[in-house]
Amino acid sequence: MPSTRRYAARIECQSVLAGHECSDENSIYESISRVKPSDSSTTPFILVLSFEFEDFYPRILGHLFAALEKKAKTVHIRDTVPGATDKALQCLESPDLMAVLVMDAGIAKKRYAKVVSKIVDFVQNGGSAVIGGQFSNCITSDKFDTLIKKFGLDWKWGSYFRTTFFANPSNELVQKNPSLPKSYSMKTVHLSNISPEMAMYVATSDSRLTSMVWDPVKVSEFSTDEAPAVCAPVGAGRLSFLGDVNGENSSTPVIMAMLGL
Repeated sequence: MPSTRRYAARIECQSVLAGHECSDENSIYESISRVKPSDSSTTPFILVLSFEFEDFYPRILGHLFAALEKKAKTVHIRDTVPGATDKALQCLESPDLMAVLVMDAGIAKKRYAKVVSKIVDFVQNGGSAVIGGQFSNCITSDKFDTLIKKFGLDWKWGSYFRTTFFANPSNELVQKNPSLPKSYSMKTVHLSNISPEMAMYVATSDSRLTSMVWDPVKVSEFSTDEAPAVCAPVGAGRLSFLGDVNGENSSTPVIMAMLGL
């Protein structure tokens, strides 16, 4: 049975590709390569940071990238781009920056400490930042602890399992976005040490584990006071987290709401 405090998502990042299809993969690649940080100087934009970018991201998350680009200009900065740190810092200082989406665990590397500091400043001054994408697949609990404390939060790494989660009516973002899915299934890492209103989606007392390995026991038997989709105020802004490891289609509107789109 999944443990509530172990880091169970130690899978190879490539393994999550199984079963995913994306007919728009080539167009997503073209869109990413076409956008340059300098384009952000006069138009409001979303900054997407992928400091451990893998070629399979567009296959898994193509629906998210497409949704972002329909809403706003999207600037992608990857570790494969020369001067990625400087370009990220330039974007984070732009008055046209709308929100930041962190796509993977590369942000936790020491070389990007200045970028993290700028994201913290951006959020504290009223911005929205989201940690999602493939982040939960390739981060360790100790590195997560170090990263999240920089935002003044004490969230902890929690359980890892699949079940059906339900929108939490007491969460502010859920209240502001009535079109969000009422419920959906995802395989996800949870965060614990949160207050109830921080949880956007929660398992209910009737939720059961969905697994090809474990019995369909009630989630409440091993998982309490944790959630897979979490948001909290940080200064005048907001930091959000989504632990979905497979890029579920229903996670896209959740991330869009977290970004304020």
